[in-house]
Amino acid sequence: GLNNTVYFWRVSEDSADKHWNTFSFTHSNPGNSGFQQSHFYQHTESAFNGLAADTASRSFTFAPSFSNLFVLHSIFPTSGLENGQFSIAVNGSIITWSACVGSSIIFNVFDPLTFKPILNTTSPYNAGAICDSMRRYNFEYSTQTAATRKNAMDFMDNYVKNGYYVVVRKIYDQGNSDWAPTVWAKDTALYGSRNSLYHRLKDQGTQIDSFTYARTFIFVYKKNDAAGFKTLSVLSKGLYDRISLSNNMSIHDTVGTITSPKFGPGKKWNIVTWNGSASNANAISRLDIITIDTAGKDSLWYTIDTATHSYDITAIDAAQYPYVQ
Repeated sequence: GLNNTVYFWRVSEDSADKHWNTFSFTHSNPGNSGFQQSHFYQHTESAFNGLAADTASRSFTFAPSFSNLFVLHSIFPTSGLENGQFSIAVNGSIITWSACVGSSIIFNVFDPLTFKPILNTTSPYNAGAICDSMRRYNFEYSTQTAATRKNAMDFMDNYVKNGYYVVVRKIYDQGNSDWAPTVWAKDTALYGSRNSLYHRLKDQGTQIDSFTYARTFIFVYKKNDAAGFKTLSVLSKGLYDRISLSNNMSIHDTVGTITSPKFGPGKKWNIVTWNGSASNANAISRLDIITIDTAGKDSLWYTIDTATHSYDITAIDAAQYPYVQ
């Protein structure tokens, strides 16, 4: 048999209505007695925190979690007068409010793994200057000219990474007449077929076709990932209603643990064997060896990385520490 390999077999009486009994054993060389979790389903007794077991791939993945996105948006001065009425909050904390440019469109970009907003440190594609600290996550572009709309389109194309979440808000100021299907779409005459801010927003699944008169909107999309996230669109009825959007955004943890059951009681501790690995170059996997003494107190003794597959733990006195995890 192959060393450290689990073998299964099943038996049943010889009948048409079979009831199978399943058994397994692990081939270990040398054949010391001990405790082990060498098979995927043996981890059903483990405690998971931030990680999950994927039964399809037989691997451990970071568990999904959620961050609440809340957007409150208005039109000045008919439906909103205060900064907080033009704001975005994540998990109850406002990260940005209001505008610096006006008569504009504002993009806020979020990392899909952490849902942390991306700071505007370089004003890409001539984004408006940041006028105070509560606008530092805004990427804002005037929508009053074809050139500034092209800047916004280039930002969507080249700055925002695939898979990143994007919140889009229209800053309508009284007197604006740049309505998407009638004005923005005509920029294709300058930039080519389907090359306009209107087409970019339409291609991301937003309800931009409803933006045909004086009103405002909130759009949320995941760039080029309609299968992974259904685009959200909220539009005001007109000038006098304030709009809001609340959605729990699915992200993934980046730190997690799997804690084994207590192994023991043992008469003597000998060797820990594992074949831990990391899924990619950015991931770090490690194994902590924890003892539990006769009073039930746990202590971390060793930490080993994926380069170490076997580790001597004979220094742990089983009489004092009858259990390990």
